[in-house]
Amino acid sequence: MNAGLEPSPWHDIFTTTATISAALLGLYFVAISLRLQEFEDRPLLLSRARGGLRGLMIGLMLSVLVLIPAQPDRVLGVELVAAEITYLLIIAPAFAFTYRAPRIDDAASRAIGALSVLVIAGVVTGGVSLMIDRGPGLYLVIPAPLAIILISTYFAWSVMFGIAGRRGENR
Repeated sequence: MNAGLEPSPWHDIFTTTATISAALLGLYFVAISLRLQEFEDRPLLLSRARGGLRGLMIGLMLSVLVLIPAQPDRVLGVELVAAEITYLLIIAPAFAFTYRAPRIDDAASRAIGALSVLVIAGVVTGGVSLMIDRGPGLYLVIPAPLAIILISTYFAWSVMFGIAGRRGENR
């Protein structure tokens, strides 16, 4: 038996990533909502805030899809591929903004963009693997929610410290 093609052994890890993503999503949403006016003249921070929220949403969605009980592996594969393609269409404008923004030539932003593309490709490949019942399957999917948690945490810190840095400049 190839564990990558069988969702049941992955239950605990995907439950954990769903729980972490949901908790961070709630906290992040409240933090951003409380300081929304501070984003008005800082489009880069607003873009990162939105990116963090979007990332946590897709991480939560991917984890929940894997946790649906008694679902055929092929159906799960189709759902994962569809979720990632939809996510890619949603974030494409944000990627374009990030790379057009005047101050975005830092290595961190470019590395996160490259990592995001790799993660999306991994989930799509893992989903196809489940559809054809061959290959690594969920071994390629699990890096996505883990990377999303890390990237979204980085975005949260950069957004909050960016706002704090801005306050320091105004004093």
